[in-house]
Amino acid sequence: MSPEQALIVSLFVLVSCLTGLEARAQAEQEVADHLQAIQQLTEDALNASRAVAQAASIAEVKQQADHVFAAVWGVPSGLAQDGATL
Repeated sequence: MSPEQALIVSLFVLVSCLTGLEARAQAEQEVADHLQAIQQLTEDALNASRAVAQAASIAEVKQQADHVFAAVWGVPSGLAQDGATL
């Protein structure tokens, strides 16, 4: 292999390594973002469930339970609607 070919191969390997490092850093940031979102959802669900424990009426329990459900699943449960039963 000529010195020029060796240089080209070396540059190719270097660029490949740098690209791989950049992709890894991006993947690690995405994982960190997802973990942060999971932590926030967990905290929201915990706070909402604590509010359920403080509820003074069935209607308030339904409302707070709906908040817990929405915090965990991302959609309302329907418990807070008129006529809904537990």
